[in-house]
This record gives sequence, C-alpha cells and structure tokens, in this order.
Amino acid sequence: MMKQLTIICSSEIAKSVERTLSASGVRGFFHMQGTGTHVEKKGPYSHDLTWPADTFIVPAEEDKVKTIITKLYSFVGKCDIEPCLRMIVTPIEEFY
Repeated sequence: MMKQLTIICSSEIAKSVERTLSASGVRGFFHMQGTGTHVEKKGPYSHDLTWPADTFIVPAEEDKVKTIITKLYSFVGKCDIEPCLRMIVTPIEEFY
C-alpha cells in the first residue's frame, strides 16, 4: 500500500534527511525550505518562536516508509533548535 511520508525538520538536519531519502530507493520526493513557527500561548510578554525549517513530502510503498522512519528516528530531539524532526504518515488512496 502506498503511503505519504511528510517530514518537517530543522534546516540543521535537512541535508541528512535528503541523503537518506535519495539512498532509500523512493521514486522521488518534494523538498521545500521555509520557516517553522511554534505558536506560544498569548500573554503580555509572549511571542511566536521561528526557526529555519524544511519540509519533505515522500510518496512510497509502506515498507520503504518504515525503513526511512527507522533511519531518521535517531535525529528526534538531537538538534540545537527544536522541534528537530517530525514525521507524519498518511495513506494514499490514489497515486498517478
């Protein structure tokens, strides 16, 4: 079954994520650079925290998605800027 793996990570580890995806044998992936935002509870002295972030969208067979997650899991919580890595897996109903 096809799955979509969405990876949101600190730009600090984006090259490692890209190398892992390239070596995984997936047919392709989407990579976007941007800014991550952590929304703080609003109060008189609060502000939103932002950091350089990257997003990868990967359509792949379920077994490849599991392999990628296993290889990337070592980065969870290891960056200077958090959140370091988030991985979201969703089913794909149709893939063209």
